[in-house]
Amino acid sequence: PVDNSHAATDPGLHTLRCCIDQEAATALAPDGVFGQELPLPWVRLREELEDCAEGTTGEDGVLPMTATFVLTMSKVRDMGLEVGIQSDQELTACLRCLHNFGVVVFFD
Repeated sequence: PVDNSHAATDPGLHTLRCCIDQEAATALAPDGVFGQELPLPWVRLREELEDCAEGTTGEDGVLPMTATFVLTMSKVRDMGLEVGIQSDQELTACLRCLHNFGVVVFFD
């Protein structure tokens, strides 16, 4: 069980909060990872991948639970071409970036 009764005075929690605040501030800074502008095709691919992960919940005429959690590289490559990512090098860079943001899990 977790005991939060001493949270207000626990120095470990204060240190943890400070570390989290510092990491968040660094990520949200203009030059941080969340301050980066992404090329439009990368944003579109991210949206396509997120749509695959959401799937459906059984609307009329659609089988429930159609979410996809694993895609072949050839499928992702096709999706990339559809949104304007022309080379394997750019696709790899995009997927690495999305992996670093926590959007996808990608290892090359």
